[in-house]
Amino acid sequence: MDLKRAVQRTVPFGLVVNTLAICWYATVGHHPGDVEAARALAPWYRQKVKPSVLDMFAKLHHVIIAAQFRRVDPAPLTSQEISIVRLAWKGVAA
Repeated sequence: MDLKRAVQRTVPFGLVVNTLAICWYATVGHHPGDVEAARALAPWYRQKVKPSVLDMFAKLHHVIIAAQFRRVDPAPLTSQEISIVRLAWKGVAA
């Protein structure tokens, strides 16, 4: 009984989250170089021509992390802030 209720709640949520991520990527997140970047990280995908949903989630994750570290003032980022963002990007790529 509990498993059935958990599935009834979880599956629609997962579908909504996937749909939102795909819509975000299609409207503002897409960049022509995304597939080449994904191929560079995974060379076994030589015939990859479209980004996967996982690629879309990874890019959304990068954007969210970068937005958290964006400064309000126009001063350049410090080396510590750049290192934090680079570590976050490496964590997603791993």
